[in-house]
Amino acid sequence: MGKQYLTVVIELPDDQEQRNAVKNALPLFEDFHGGWVTAMYLGDAITENELFEKEAKAKVTARVRRTAAGL
Repeated sequence: MGKQYLTVVIELPDDQEQRNAVKNALPLFEDFHGGWVTAMYLGDAITENELFEKEAKAKVTARVRRTAAGL
């Protein structure tokens, strides 16, 4: 079985100190309870991906999913 991933979108608080605390709780490229944080993106990647899928041709979306599954 290949690697499994969890994608989470966290709505950050308005308070900058709280925002920093949330970002610092997820250590990039470090162990996190046995998992490994491999990426962080400041934005709503899930919504962006959903919008892309709506605009892309079905064959393109299927090809991207097959490619990602093979990584």
